Formats: sequence, C-alpha cells, structure tokens
Amino acid sequence: MATLQPQWMLKFLNMVALTFFSFLYAGYVKEAMVSLLNGFAVSVVIWIFVIMPKIVYSNQRIEIHNPFTTVKVPWTEVIGYLTKYSFTVQTVTAKYSSWAAPAPSIFAARRTHKADFKSRDLTSKTIITPSESPNSASGAAYVLAMRYQRSIQTDELGSPVKSINWTSVVLSVCALAAVAYNFVH
Repeated sequence: MATLQPQWMLKFLNMVALTFFSFLYAGYVKEAMVSLLNGFAVSVVIWIFVIMPKIVYSNQRIEIHNPFTTVKVPWTEVIGYLTKYSFTVQTVTAKYSSWAAPAPSIFAARRTHKADFKSRDLTSKTIITPSESPNSASGAAYVLAMRYQRSIQTDELGSPVKSINWTSVVLSVCALAAVAYNFVH
C-alpha cells in the first residue's frame, strides 16, 4: 500500500507551545490561554486542509481523503485520470478530485524539462502536460495510480463509496468555537 500525503506541522506546534509557556512564565495567564486557543484553531485548520488530505493506493482500490469527505473507488470502476487542476479519478458515474495532489503552478510548469520524463511510465504518451510531470504532486499521484492499476489483479466489484469525515467536521466546529470565544472575551 502506498500513500501520497504532504508532511509537516511539528515546528508550528512547538511555536504555539513556546508562546503559551512564555506568557505563563511572564505571568500573563489570560494571554497564554488566548494564544493556546488561537494556536489550536490554526493547527486544526492546517491539519484539516494541508496535512490530512491524502491518496491511498492499495491492490483493491484507490482512496481519496479530502478535508471533509473520503472516496473509495475500486480499480475496476476507474476509467481514467485527469491532472489539469488536481489529480482527479474518473469513473463512469462521477469524477473525484484530490486536495493532496494539486497541479503545479505556472512557474513550476515552466521548469518542467523533457529529462523529467525519462525512465518513467509516461514515455508511451505523445503529449505530456506539466501536471503529469513526476516532479509535481498531481504527476506523482498519476504515475502511482497508473502503476497500481496495471499491476492489480482483483475481482472486487462495487461502486465508489463516498463518506463524510466526521472528525474534520467536529474539529472545525471546535476551532470556530475557540475563535469565537476569543472574540467575545
């Protein structure tokens, strides 16, 4: 099983803790609590929108974890991929985009070179867009999906399953409550 997921956050949480303990040490308890609540709210937002989105590849299916939804698509239902704006899985009934693998910016696309595609699975294509470059998040997701789809040998039939990430919803409500509390007091 492979996972494509952005990684980082420990330094930010260390800064929140350092700020909190600095205020406590100086005797500013109210400011320490405000900084802790604000740090919590920002951490939740960063976790939900930057760290939690991921793409999970397995022999049975591809899973797209977005901030508030998760989609599990069996390989037998996948008919294609798009990488124009983000990595998108196409099925007969719908398209599912991933927040974890956006297409490169115009500046990153300008830095794409033919050598980036050598010894990759993309050599059979006649036109390769910058969003399919293995050096971009959407391109890496595309290459992994193509490899897994070629190597699978599953008889799992079924339709894509879309579910709500209740953890993200609850944490978002808590973060909004923390911010609202800080504005009221």
